[in-house]
Amino acid sequence: MCDDNFVQAYQYGIFICFADQVICRVFPRFFAYMADYPEKVLLACIRNLGTCPCPRCLIKKIYLQGLGTRVDIQ
Repeated sequence: MCDDNFVQAYQYGIFICFADQVICRVFPRFFAYMADYPEKVLLACIRNLGTCPCPRCLIKKIYLQGLGTRVDIQ
């Protein structure tokens, strides 16, 4: 359970002076992101056990040195 100080800050915010000397009201929030396996794979940027540089690439990591060459344009 949340204590009274946290509930007060959650409802009305707390003032914080940042490094640039600007005072802002900050509201603490809880955030949880739930994802199924395909979304987790996209978030982690892995594909095929990490053999591709990103989830959308069709090229294997071993062929990355050929990117941008004349053959790659074809």
